[in-house]
Amino acid sequence: MITKTKRIAFDVIYAHDWVTLQTAVTLKEKTGKPFVAHVHSLDYDRGAARYRSFVFDIEREGLAKADAIIAVSNYTAGILVKHYGVEAKKIKVVHNAISPFVVPTVKRTMPEKLVLFVGRLSKQKGPEIFFRNRKRDVAKKKGCPICCSGCW
Repeated sequence: MITKTKRIAFDVIYAHDWVTLQTAVTLKEKTGKPFVAHVHSLDYDRGAARYRSFVFDIEREGLAKADAIIAVSNYTAGILVKHYGVEAKKIKVVHNAISPFVVPTVKRTMPEKLVLFVGRLSKQKGPEIFFRNRKRDVAKKKGCPICCSGCW
C-alpha cells in the first residue's frame, strides 16, 4: 500500500476502522499528509471496558496520532476523551443520519403488529435487552411477531 501511494496524488489520509489505523499512521509519517480517523465503534464498546485488548491499544495509539477525528455520536466522542485520552478539540461529531425527505416512503398494510430490531448483533447495540424484554412480553401473552435484522 505504501509503495503504491508514491504514484498517487492525494491530500488527506482517511482511516475508517482500527484495521486501517496503523497503515494510516505510517502513511502520515512517510508523507507528512494530514490524517483523519473516522470512528463508528470502538473496542471499548465491544468488551475492552472489562479487559484491554490489542485492538484497544491499536485504536489508542492510532487515534493519538490522528490530526482530526470524526465520531458518529457524542457518546463515542466521550469514550474517546475519557478512555482513549484523545483531546476533545481533535474530535468533530458527525451523526450517521439520513434526511427523511430523501428516502421515499413505502406504504404497506401489515396484517398485525410487528416488533422490529435492526442493528449489528453486538453488545453495543443491545440485542440481548431486546430479546429479554420480548421473552417477558411473550410470557405475559402480550407478544406480537418479531423481526430481527442485522449482522455479527
